[in-house]
Amino acid sequence: MERKIKFIGSIYIGPFGLRVYSNYPAISNYLKNGNFIPNIPGYQFIEKKAKENYSIIYIKNQKTPRVVSLPHKRTITIEGKWEKIKKGNVIPYRAHFLLESLLQKNSFFTTQGAGVSKNSKGILIMGKRGSGKTSITLELCRRYNYKLVGNDLIIVGLRKGKGYLLEGTKFFNLRFSTVKYYNKDLQKHFPRNKPDEWTNKIVLTPDKLGIEIEKTQFIPIIKGVYVHLKNRKDSPLF
Repeated sequence: MERKIKFIGSIYIGPFGLRVYSNYPAISNYLKNGNFIPNIPGYQFIEKKAKENYSIIYIKNQKTPRVVSLPHKRTITIEGKWEKIKKGNVIPYRAHFLLESLLQKNSFFTTQGAGVSKNSKGILIMGKRGSGKTSITLELCRRYNYKLVGNDLIIVGLRKGKGYLLEGTKFFNLRFSTVKYYNKDLQKHFPRNKPDEWTNKIVLTPDKLGIEIEKTQFIPIIKGVYVHLKNRKDSPLF
């Protein structure tokens, strides 16, 4: 006999949340501790009902996994074998998709970029892929004691006509070909058995770099910059 569908908890991005219902209570631990968490900016799982009327329903059964979206009802229903649903991190990534619509209704959105703060004032760093956003963010945090709001993905938006940083992902994807010229001391973290400097990549978290994380949400943006590194090895970051 299948269990009844019950409230499990709520997934939040920043202050915005949706409710999770399921006939499989064990998903609670997965949603609290899953390996997907670093990839979703501002992700939290809390065992209380979100005030917003958005929801995800997961029905555990032996059917082929499927997803049914009902945007007009602010609900996504997911069903199928748990092993496949878990392997694909279907629930949290669909939650991110649904919460993005809630963010945008509140004048916020997720974009590629970085954000740092100092004295409760934020700087938004934008630029094309490979333009040097991460290098500059590292420099600001490590040399000038800025706090990290987010790197790679950043949530930004408006409140009463003013720009704010809300949240962001908290990791750094680094290539040896970059730290060879900038942040040279980080070369020690890279494996030495990969001769191709472009494909020699690692992921580092702020705690390993001595970088402090900004814990306050809604940091006012005082400056926005669009960056691009000159194609010269001796070009300074600033």
